[in-house]
Amino acid sequence: MEDYGGTFGGGHEVTKNFFESIRLTHEHPTGSISKETCAGDEARGELLVNFDLRGEEIVTVVRLRLYEGTNCFSRDLDAEDYRFLRIDESESREVHAYGRNYEPESYDRVWADFSVSQNTGPPPEPSHVLANRISIGRVEITWVDEARLETGYEIRFNSIGGAIKSLPPNTTKYIFSIPGPTGPKQCIQVRAVGAQGPSEWTPVGPFVECG
Repeated sequence: MEDYGGTFGGGHEVTKNFFESIRLTHEHPTGSISKETCAGDEARGELLVNFDLRGEEIVTVVRLRLYEGTNCFSRDLDAEDYRFLRIDESESREVHAYGRNYEPESYDRVWADFSVSQNTGPPPEPSHVLANRISIGRVEITWVDEARLETGYEIRFNSIGGAIKSLPPNTTKYIFSIPGPTGPKQCIQVRAVGAQGPSEWTPVGPFVECG
């Protein structure tokens, strides 16, 4: 921010850098960040950013205010700017907010340039994993896709040494063959894979779901 200082006074410009991280969950979906800085002992900038997790997106409201008076504690509001944005999973958005007053000989201004990113971590694990023999020598694995931006799925075959089969995103079914008409049961687990790593395996136990 900048305090102009008038025709005969020296101006003051102050820059404040910051990095903040907030954890939001569906149990605790809201959070906020606030920052203040003062220039020339009379102009004060106030930044408030509110976050609200709604579904898989974060609704972000940015409020930037400029106060100017005889000291840095003045509540004389000279300018304010609002920004409203929605940030989806793994998305980053730039924010540029600006405010200034228009008083004679007092060109005070405040600005805020920053980015807001949603880092979701690994995707949620799939649910309702089932393994059923659909015909002689064929097993069908099905599950419910609980993730949105997964990069793929993996099936682990625990009855054959933990071999892993990789599948494309949005997959909810896989059919494989077993040797012989009465081959041994195959116990499986399924997990989602994302840019931030894999989810947990479903089911948790390696020999819970077998077909």
